[in-house]
Amino acid sequence: MTLPEKPKILWFDDDVKYIAPFVKALEATGYSVTTARSLTETAAKLDGPERFDMLILDAMITTLSEYEERLYSPADTGRGTATGPFFYKKWKNTLKSKGTIVLALTVRMDVHIKSLFLEAGLPENNFARKVELRKVPTFLKKVVGLLAVSASS
Repeated sequence: MTLPEKPKILWFDDDVKYIAPFVKALEATGYSVTTARSLTETAAKLDGPERFDMLILDAMITTLSEYEERLYSPADTGRGTATGPFFYKKWKNTLKSKGTIVLALTVRMDVHIKSLFLEAGLPENNFARKVELRKVPTFLKKVVGLLAVSASS
């Protein structure tokens, strides 16, 4: 698979302030970034006609709408602490069929969350703590590296 001239990234995170500098850096580097702040919005974008080269997925989305709580039970999502792994597991076949790679991010290194992602089939290299990537150059290096690996396979 080869990457398009302007790779498209969908970023699912409920913390707009946190991701703002990273989105700006990605866009300045030539990436097209679309953000989503809810499970419903992310699912709609993934189901739509637009193809994304990468999904950056927050592991813990604790602010679920009433509608989302009916779709994703608190037991399944660990009351929000495991929303990302649950969402990935539900969508991984669609993501794979569209050639979308996933970078899962979490605030804390919870062994349980990481194990849920790994059990669902996410490669270990596609999981990172936000604190490890808090500097924009480090973050860009991670994104570019994962997209390069994807393009060469």
